[in-house]
Amino acid sequence: MNIELESGIFIEECKSRFLCKVFIKEQEELCYVSSSLKLAPFIDLRGKEVLLTKNKGTGKRTKYTLYAIKTKESQILLNLSFVNKLLFTELSKLEGPYLGSSQIFSEKKTSENLKSDFYIEGEKKIIVEAKGIISLNEVALFPAMKVERKLLKKSSA
Repeated sequence: MNIELESGIFIEECKSRFLCKVFIKEQEELCYVSSSLKLAPFIDLRGKEVLLTKNKGTGKRTKYTLYAIKTKESQILLNLSFVNKLLFTELSKLEGPYLGSSQIFSEKKTSENLKSDFYIEGEKKIIVEAKGIISLNEVALFPAMKVERKLLKKSSA
């Protein structure tokens, strides 16, 4: 995956969990944050160098999307939607009794009205949830908050 990145200095997250302010090319820009929750409880970005991608298409509210934070050693991915893109690519390569002739759907609702990151339909039906973890520590705990999941009954088939 070849991605063009721009550098900026992170200012703050906005009240909306999907927006932040970043200083880019000598001006403050409103940027999109592709995360289902606020980042501040997990990582302090204020004043840090971040990497951004330019948003494609017209009619976008922001010009950039927050992508990663630069550290001394490497980069930490902040745009966790890339986790799903990478996983889809890898799932598409798999073969075997369950995946060989399967179709893989992203963000599909099942007949039980459960939305999953991936729904694999083939000899067996497989639901896949993908989660990315942001942490500067060697050990990260997941889930970081209490969540409840729907358990599906095993089918007799």
